[in-house]
Amino acid sequence: MKKEEKVSHRLKYKIGRLFSRLLNFFLISKHLITDFPEPKPLPQIVKLGNQAFKSCSQNGQDIMAQTIFSEYSKSFPNKTGLYLELGGSDPIYGNNSYILETAHAWKGITIEWSKFMYDKFVLNRNNLCVNSDALKLDYNTMMLSALGTLECHYLSLDIDPAKQTYAALRRILCGSNIKPLFITFEHDKYRGGPLVQIAGAITLRLHGYTRLIKDVEALNFGEYEDWWVLSDKFDQDILQQLKDFARIVASLVRV
Repeated sequence: MKKEEKVSHRLKYKIGRLFSRLLNFFLISKHLITDFPEPKPLPQIVKLGNQAFKSCSQNGQDIMAQTIFSEYSKSFPNKTGLYLELGGSDPIYGNNSYILETAHAWKGITIEWSKFMYDKFVLNRNNLCVNSDALKLDYNTMMLSALGTLECHYLSLDIDPAKQTYAALRRILCGSNIKPLFITFEHDKYRGGPLVQIAGAITLRLHGYTRLIKDVEALNFGEYEDWWVLSDKFDQDILQQLKDFARIVASLVRV
C-alpha cells in the first residue's frame, strides 16, 4: 500500500471512530433524558374531602402509605414509619418515599441499581440509598444494620422488567423475616400481560395479604400496579374503608 493510501486509510479510520463516539454520546444522552426526566414542580397538593395531602408519587402511593400507617399506629402513638423501596428511580419526581421522609419523618432504605439515580439520591435525600442489585441483598441483615428492626410499614416494589419485581417480592416474603404492612406491587400488565400480576397475587394471598385495589393506571400508560395490605392488622370494616379510599386516591392523583 502506498504512503498516501495509508494516510487516507488511517484518516478515514480516525474520522469513523470519532463519529461513532459522538453518535454513542448522543444516544446515551438522549436515553438518559428520555428515561430520567427532570422533576416537575412538586409536591402536588391533593384535596380529598376536607383534607389536603402532599404527594410526589405517580398515583398517590405516598398518601395511601401514610393513611394506612396512621390507622395502624393509633395503638402505637410514638411509632415511626419505616419503608423499604426497591427501585426508587428519581429521588423526588414520581417517588414513593420522598413525602414520607420529608413531610412525615419516616425512616427507610431505597435500593437503586442505577448509579445515575443513586447519585441524585445522595444529593437530594437524607435517608439511606443503596446502589445495588435488589435481588442479591440480605434484607434481614441490611434492615437490622440500618434501621435496627425488621419492622416495615411500606414496601414499594418497582424493578424492570416486571418479573424481577416478582422475584424481589418473593425474596422479601419468602427469604426474609420482613412482613410489610402495606405493599405496592408494580406488575406492568399494560406492556407484559397478566402473568406477573397473577403470580404476585398468589404469593401475596398465601402470606396473608388483601388486595386494596387492582390495576392502578398511570397517566399516559396503562394498568401497572396493585396495592396490598396485611389482612390481620385491620378488621373488615377498616379494610373496606381502605379499599374505598385507595380507589379515590389512585383515580385522583396522577403525576
